[in-house]
Amino acid sequence: MIKPLNLVFFVLQGVLLLYATPSGATAVLDRPVLIHTSEQATSIWARYELFNQNMDLLHYQQHFNSTTKLDSYDRWAVGINQSTQDYGDWRASFFLSEQSVTRSLQPTQIKSQYQGLSLQWQYVVLETSTTASGIELGFSRQRSPNTFFDRYNPSPNATVIAAPGKHLINASAWSEQWQLGVRHRWQPTRHWTFNGGVVYRTMKIQSQMDSYDPAIRVSLRSPQNEPWRERQIMLNAELSWQPLVQWSGSVGWQHLSISRQQYRQISGNPDYQVQDIFDAYLYYQPTSTITLFLRGQASSHFLLGISPLTYNSRSSHRFNAPFATLAWGGRFKF
Repeated sequence: MIKPLNLVFFVLQGVLLLYATPSGATAVLDRPVLIHTSEQATSIWARYELFNQNMDLLHYQQHFNSTTKLDSYDRWAVGINQSTQDYGDWRASFFLSEQSVTRSLQPTQIKSQYQGLSLQWQYVVLETSTTASGIELGFSRQRSPNTFFDRYNPSPNATVIAAPGKHLINASAWSEQWQLGVRHRWQPTRHWTFNGGVVYRTMKIQSQMDSYDPAIRVSLRSPQNEPWRERQIMLNAELSWQPLVQWSGSVGWQHLSISRQQYRQISGNPDYQVQDIFDAYLYYQPTSTITLFLRGQASSHFLLGISPLTYNSRSSHRFNAPFATLAWGGRFKF
């Protein structure tokens, strides 16, 4: 039986934790949120994100036939954030992503690698005790190094092998993006924070798959060799809650509307122009300088808008299904 004094002690302890002043357990990372101008600090963070066939939470694989399977998707990201009261918030991040795909025809194993760099500057132009509004400028670049294949099945009963000293197929891709955004924060209480924003993005993308053999080039139904333009409007909203000093959480939504220019669509392949992304974070802050986190993310159309260079007229049919990943990481604040 719980003694009355012990019961009173536990109740008081819970009340103190619930109404203690939040200690900033929610980490900014690369989330689309507006920072507090009072947070003059430098922080570094790292995150690992993954998908595999045992963690196919939204049954992405079931939307396709058995000839091609996405075995795994891994993404490592690191970043540094520098916040100042007079000169705004500066962010830089780098990611490395790998995909492994299995096919029934040659090439039977495709391993693709993507890497990218993102730079952002954010400045709060208006702030009160409960609200803040600011602007954001950003640049990012992604690229996929050349990937070579020496065998190819243009049909189930035919195999083409590369000539000596040559690669039969060469694939590569890159994208560059500029963005301008407006963000707003509303914090009605110490424990609840709402963030929202609108971002305009303009980018240039090139995705190539080529062969020295003209017949193979036709069989590949290759993406266009010339770059195309893409414009995006992103709306986002996020709600953060910090019930305890060391624990907090957030849920977010992003909506992307995409338009393309100078883009040649392959007849019969779909073209997707709308993407919705949902994520949820759980944060734990064991010390004033360290924050650990878990994240779940789900999107309505695979990596559309997340990794722009993976989308082209040949791969677009792989973007018709929802996709989910899990991630974890940590932040250290100086």
